[in-house]
This record gives sequence, structure tokens and C-alpha cells, in this order.
Amino acid sequence: MQIDKNRFLDALATAAYQVSAEKLLLTDSFDAPIYPESLVQVVVAQSLVRELHCSRIELEFPTEQIELELCGGKDCRVCARQGRVDLICWHSGLPLAAIEVKDQLAGSDDGLVVDAIRLQQLLSVQHRLLQRFCLSFGGLVAYVGKNSQRYKEYKPFDHQLEPKAKQSIQTIKRNIEAVIDKTRFDISFRDGRCIDSSRDITKPDLYINTEFEDPLSGEEQMTKYLVAVISRKDPAGPATASDEV
Repeated sequence: MQIDKNRFLDALATAAYQVSAEKLLLTDSFDAPIYPESLVQVVVAQSLVRELHCSRIELEFPTEQIELELCGGKDCRVCARQGRVDLICWHSGLPLAAIEVKDQLAGSDDGLVVDAIRLQQLLSVQHRLLQRFCLSFGGLVAYVGKNSQRYKEYKPFDHQLEPKAKQSIQTIKRNIEAVIDKTRFDISFRDGRCIDSSRDITKPDLYINTEFEDPLSGEEQMTKYLVAVISRKDPAGPATASDEV
């Protein structure tokens, strides 16, 4: 089955939500923040294996190694910022996607812009022999909520968290979109509510008896997840691992 951009975005959103479910099981608290980043990495990896049937997912993968894989062994230095990619998804021996994850963001950028730039660089790598082989997707996963630094600093009332979180999500989207080369890449976003609760006792939950009410308690308002998928514009371009799935 082919993995297109929409299917990958769905899988990434499912994985982002699943992180909050695992956090709840670990902490037995709706209000515990989503951290550390290693928790996000592991749960996202486990969820993507189930959703996309990837043959394997590797964590903290060196950029030099993925560059060489994509280049076909040729010395390849395309990433201006070397380091490690949080997750590399593989299928049938080919790299399918590079994904960067964050726990709850301290601000509206917090490294996501740098990650988006590097993912575009990896998506641009062309194999020296296999002209139709390259990475399929770049992915971003992050969280905004009451335990993020800006909310701790300004200490909004619980009933103010929802609109402030939406505002933060829009700012993050704009920051990321500003560094996307729109002539070469598309970017798609998805955001949603996690299993987390501000438990504002002074106001009723806005989601009770609506389609957005969470089945666990009906009190969940925070945090929010944001996921993004970056892909090349040319739908008839180089063959990728997604063509083989």
C-alpha cells in the first residue's frame, strides 16, 4: 500500500496523541507535562510502526549517515547543521521519513525552524546512481500547553489557556512556513487536543456533550499537539520508499 502525504500526516497525528495517552499511564495525572523528549521519540516510533508498518525505526540517527545512505556512499554534506535526526523510518531497506520531535515548547520556535530547514536539506539529497531514489517525507511533532515556559511566565487563568494555545499554534505555523521553500516543497499541518486537563473548577468544560469531548473524563482542554509533514512538490518526481509500501 502506498504511503501518501495524507496517510503519513494521519499517522503522525495519531502518534502525537498517543504520546499523551502513554504519559497518562506513566504519571496517572492529566496535568503532568509531556516530557522528556525521549518519551515522545519512543512512543511516536512505536505508533508509526503500527500505523505505517515500517520495517524499522531508528532513533538519534546521525545526519552524516543518512546523507551517505541517500547519496549512495558518495561524500555528501548537505546539512548545514550536522547532528542527529530524532527518528528515521525505514521500509524495505530504504529510508522513508526523517522526523524531529519536541516535548512541550518553551516558545513559539524552540528549534522547530532549524529542524524544518534541515529536513528540507535531507529531502533534497539525490542518489549518485539511483536517480529516482530519495527521502519521502520530513516530519515535525511538538506540543503546546500550560506547562510550556510562556504559560508559566504569564500564568493565564485556566479558561484562557485554550485561546492562548490556539494563538501559539498559529504563530508556530507561521514561523515554520516562513522558512519553507515553496517553489520546491509543500507543508501540511495538523493540530489537536491531547489527553490532558487544565481542570478549571470555576468554569464548565467547553467540550462536554460536543463531538470534541474526550471519552476519558470530558475535562480535557490542554495540551495541544502540532504535527507537520514536508514533502517535495513534484508528485511525479523521484521514486521513494513510499512507492514500495
